[in-house]
Amino acid sequence: ESWLISVMYILNIKKVVISVHEYYNVHLNKNINQCINLVKLINRLPDTISVHEKPWFALAAYNIGYSHLIDARKITEKLGGNENSWTEVKDIIPLLQQRKWYKYTRFGYARGNEAVKYVSNIRKYYDSLRWFDEQINLTEQVARDVDFKLSTRTEQNYDW
Repeated sequence: ESWLISVMYILNIKKVVISVHEYYNVHLNKNINQCINLVKLINRLPDTISVHEKPWFALAAYNIGYSHLIDARKITEKLGGNENSWTEVKDIIPLLQQRKWYKYTRFGYARGNEAVKYVSNIRKYYDSLRWFDEQINLTEQVARDVDFKLSTRTEQNYDW
């Protein structure tokens, strides 16, 4: 995308400004709609699922469909697992690709591996952002502890 913007810049700066503005408006609206859909999925999930687990279930449902997620939860329960635990359900979701499992479900085949990978990738990204935020908070705390002040002055006056 950046090379495209560079080429457009060379050709006509006005077109670049309009194109970048339109690009971000389209993606911003798309992202807002995706967030709204995720919130709807979170609210649709049973209250027996922990608030901390619901986002992972909702992301999986967003990827493979709510009905397939319900099928995976039912299989988890039948196998003696906890259908309210993402850790346990994520191991079952890929079984929806195997005929010996999906033939007994209400909604049939689903590409479960993709859903688990999708949630895993988002979770890794989320964990990275949390770690980065913690590092910034630690740095800010250390700066406060030592009363470090950032200066925007470019010249220094030293009174020796």
